[in-house]
Amino acid sequence: YASRPSDANHPYGHGKIEFFAAGFEGGLIMFAAISMIYKAVHSLVEPHEIESLGMGIAISAGAGLVNYLMGYFLVRNGKKLFSLTLEADGHHLISDAITSVAIVIGLLIIYFTKIYWLDSLLTIIFGLYIVFIGYKLLRKSMAGLMDEADFETIDKIIVAINQSRIDKWIDIHNLRLVKYGDVL
Repeated sequence: YASRPSDANHPYGHGKIEFFAAGFEGGLIMFAAISMIYKAVHSLVEPHEIESLGMGIAISAGAGLVNYLMGYFLVRNGKKLFSLTLEADGHHLISDAITSVAIVIGLLIIYFTKIYWLDSLLTIIFGLYIVFIGYKLLRKSMAGLMDEADFETIDKIIVAINQSRIDKWIDIHNLRLVKYGDVL
């Protein structure tokens, strides 16, 4: 939908929908992380033995690797294509990979030490990190929806204009930049 061209009702195109999608994804990431933390705290209060550790380690490691590779690919291409949705999806998968790392570390430690509460502690630590990732996505989507100034891009435009400047021009003032997806 974001790639649709501009029309009479949407003179700047449909790219802003990417900010809604990224915000929704950031909210989902935060919800999942808070749920993880809640379950981990519950497991600290009421500990239980973990079963099938070897299988859990193998599945978590494989899933984590696949999630990281796909997430890295999406973030890289999202930045290249100026697609906040692809970036958000990539960060979501990378946060899943980080979760998998925490799970594998926790399961390995538990496997060798039989200290079961470490799993919950690691889950809480990585859960807080994932909350931060979700917050950053929400913040970026809100910045886009609120048309927050992009001073870095504005400075690049000013430098480009000044390099082509001729004496007959009147100075630039009140320059505004509207960015919708890959449209600048």
